[in-house]
Amino acid sequence: MRRLKTWLVAAAVGGAAGAFAAGAFAAGAFAAGDPPVARGDRTRSAAPISGQWRGADYSWHFGYELTLGQRRNLDLDDTRDRDRRLRDQEATAALALRWSPTLDAALELKAVSERRRRPGTLQVRDGLQRGEMWLRVGAPADGLSLQAGRVPWVETRGWWWDDDLDGLRLHWQGSDGSATLGLARELAASDSADGGIAPEQRGVTRVFAQAGRTLGGLHLDLFWLHQTDTSGQPAAGTSVSDDRQDSTDLDADWLGLRVGANGRFGDGGHRLAMWADFAWLSGQAQVTGFDGAVAGATASRRQRGHAVDLGLQWRSPWPGSPGLVLAWARGSDGFRQTGLQENKQRWLGVKRFSRYGELLDPELANLQVLSIAAGLRPTRRSSVDLVWHRYALAQADQPLVDSRLSATPDGHHRDLGQAWDLLLAWREWEHASLTLTLSRFAPGPAFAPRDAARGVELGLDLAF
Repeated sequence: MRRLKTWLVAAAVGGAAGAFAAGAFAAGAFAAGDPPVARGDRTRSAAPISGQWRGADYSWHFGYELTLGQRRNLDLDDTRDRDRRLRDQEATAALALRWSPTLDAALELKAVSERRRRPGTLQVRDGLQRGEMWLRVGAPADGLSLQAGRVPWVETRGWWWDDDLDGLRLHWQGSDGSATLGLARELAASDSADGGIAPEQRGVTRVFAQAGRTLGGLHLDLFWLHQTDTSGQPAAGTSVSDDRQDSTDLDADWLGLRVGANGRFGDGGHRLAMWADFAWLSGQAQVTGFDGAVAGATASRRQRGHAVDLGLQWRSPWPGSPGLVLAWARGSDGFRQTGLQENKQRWLGVKRFSRYGELLDPELANLQVLSIAAGLRPTRRSSVDLVWHRYALAQADQPLVDSRLSATPDGHHRDLGQAWDLLLAWREWEHASLTLTLSRFAPGPAFAPRDAARGVELGLDLAF
């Protein structure tokens, strides 16, 4: 029955896309040499290599990212040396093609190298990744457009989704509103290092919908995601290698609302901005426990929950543009995010950082986070932010979900502790950006032992 439901919805999306494609070459305009979607504040070259080839305008975009970091004492126990050092590199080559105002395409490849070093061990992961690879017809800037291939699913806060997926996307853009409808299912491995489709993506079909409209001083967005996982769980006693284990198959629907606003107040040039995200989840999960490489019994459980993320930002007109942000978020114990989220945003600076803390970087599930940020901009394209987070479990007897900590809460206390992030960013040159983050987490009563965790990370982003 669940397969029938998914494919009925998929057929509706495909039918709409097919009907549109027949008359897709309507009036519209693309900027010459449009690059693949630039996520967040990723550095992009202002003067890419461009020209014409067999009737098509083309532009090449190249990038390189380097991340060096150290995360200390994530088990919250100073008596054991389990510090982690990381070195990540990513080189990107992207080709944008435009044949006419209503027909363009993008091809993107990434070479990725990851190193994780712990005392006595070194984990190495190298591979080629498929980036955006799509063909688009229509008028994306003002009207209808249809994208097919490996399509970017991106929304402004990355709270719902920020990922590339194989599929179709139908998009309408108007003067004061927009709407998107899409279908996605992974058809091949996205990373050569995976040796196949990633376990958490195998057999997963998704139907997306998003609609936005500006009403006066408010911008409203509606979100819907339907997901069906038909990959199936292994029989009890089956041996499954660690890199192919998928403990949860989730059939679910997410529904959400976002409200945003910003503007000036008073006569002095002060600015206020706010956001409010609300999400509801309803579904059924098939959960399998693993003892090492051996699958245990599979249990079915109801998955229902809700989440909210609220924030208020004030920015002054004074030298250095000092400002403050107050934010609060809570995900119930039954809530899970979509699995496509990035959870990054700008606080008061020129780069995006982790919304729920650089060191823990948890999923908003069974979690409450209070955040206060202060920041300034020494120059127009550089910034310093200081962010404080206070963490608490929604339910003490439920786990902390998808955190970098290896320590486990005791199941009796909700207070997880507090963290400080010092975030420095520099983007003065159009071809490069630099970031430096210093983080400290002081655990609360939910942990024992309770020694502090610390982290430092340096990032370099180049564009050619």
